[in-house]
Amino acid sequence: MSTSHTVGVSRADSVDPTDKAEKKRLQTWNDLLQHTKIDEIINVGKAPALVSAADDETVDVAFKKLIDHNLLSMPVFCKSRGRYTDFVDVLDILVHVLNSFPRDKLTPDADFSQYMKEPVSALSDLSARNPYEAVEITAPFIVALKKMTHKGLHRIPIVDGAGHLEFIMTQSAIMSFISKNLDLFPGASKTVGELNLGYKAQVVAARRTQTAGSAFVSMLSHKVSGLAVVDDNNKLVGNISATDLKSIGYDGKLFLKLFLTVGEFTGNKPAFYVTPSHTAADVVALFAEKRVHRLYVCQGDREILGVISLVDLLKVFLAE
Repeated sequence: MSTSHTVGVSRADSVDPTDKAEKKRLQTWNDLLQHTKIDEIINVGKAPALVSAADDETVDVAFKKLIDHNLLSMPVFCKSRGRYTDFVDVLDILVHVLNSFPRDKLTPDADFSQYMKEPVSALSDLSARNPYEAVEITAPFIVALKKMTHKGLHRIPIVDGAGHLEFIMTQSAIMSFISKNLDLFPGASKTVGELNLGYKAQVVAARRTQTAGSAFVSMLSHKVSGLAVVDDNNKLVGNISATDLKSIGYDGKLFLKLFLTVGEFTGNKPAFYVTPSHTAADVVALFAEKRVHRLYVCQGDREILGVISLVDLLKVFLAE
């Protein structure tokens, strides 16, 4: 197998089955889940090449690839085993730096660059949010959907019969496919309130005045990839997420940006939200339009009631 680490596709394009034979075959939501194969969902020929890292590449090289290609995560190719075995993402890199750097020396004048020269193999899935759980390309759609929701996966490697990586199926790709077939979903008109969608006893939040570094540490400790940003009255004013780590840049010294306040770090990045009266169809449409990974549930003047992750929403499609 080639070790050039540029294979398959980086984002899976959904196919909308509109021909008469296909529509006849898929008459119910259960038909869509049980009888649509993964290779029918993905338009492999139209998608760009998959970006990946070799296990002996240094952290700074891998981080540059993620930033250059606007990615949160990529698969890691193990040269000794001749196949892809792990994922590495921006939060893994943050955990690596924080674990490596002596806490008593974690100051604004610290030099993080030496910790960017470790091999990628030393930090794959350090954040414990990217297990490499493959699904065969000929499997029914429901297999991938169940694996993603039951294990809280952000992405799934799709492999051929021999176990070779073909492409990565993301939560967003699945949501795109669902949005194009929402007319088959019986619960599309149910409201967020009726579905109890996203309601949480406590939504983990960060204040605009705390440091960005402390917000990311909170993400890691709560095993989430994003936090609501609130004002002094606990009203929703923004969002900070793993995606924002890409703004740090290539040089390890730029981790000093973590000492900025959350407000300075994120700027005027908006947070998107729905109300309890919005329908499941509304939520799907907003996810598809904004291409975000979470929507907040608010009432009144941005009072937060909950947060809907893509996994939360995908679970609804299984339950129905």
